[in-house]
Amino acid sequence: MKVSSTYSTILVEPVLGKLSPAYQEVFTLHHDSDLTFDEISTRLGKSINTVKSQYRRALLTLRRLLT
Repeated sequence: MKVSSTYSTILVEPVLGKLSPAYQEVFTLHHDSDLTFDEISTRLGKSINTVKSQYRRALLTLRRLLT
């Protein structure tokens, strides 16, 4: 599993900077810090639905940039 995580990081890291700062922050907190959406919501002072939406949009953008 560690190899997969490292492989994903190598692919995602170069394009992460193309995300908006808000999307980068939510994506990074979820993946690198292993925070739940509820924890991210509390930390950033955003509603949980906003955090989930920003995470989903970040994933869709990354997917589009990587294909």
